[in-house]
Amino acid sequence: MFLAALVAKLNDHLVKRRLYKSKVAEIMSLSADDLADLRADRGEMLRYLRQARKRLSSPWASLAALVLAVLWTLPTFGLLVSSFRPERANALVVE
Repeated sequence: MFLAALVAKLNDHLVKRRLYKSKVAEIMSLSADDLADLRADRGEMLRYLRQARKRLSSPWASLAALVLAVLWTLPTFGLLVSSFRPERANALVVE
C-alpha cells in the first residue's frame, strides 16, 4: 500500500513536471507579435508560472500526504498479519 502511494505520488509529480515544461516551452515559443497581441511580457508570464508551481508543491502538503499514507497502511498491515495467524490466535481471550 505504501509503495503504491509512493508510486502514485511519483507519477503525479512527473505528470506535473511535464505539464510545467510544456507550458514553459509554449511561453518561450511565443513570438513578439503574439506577446504584443496578448499585451504580456514573457518574463512576467514565466514568473507567474513559477509562482503557481511553487504554491502547488508545498513540502508541508507532501509531508501530510505521506503521514496519512503511513497511518492508513499500518492497520492494513496488521490485518494482513492477522489473516495468516490461526483463528484461535486472533480470538479475544477473556479470563
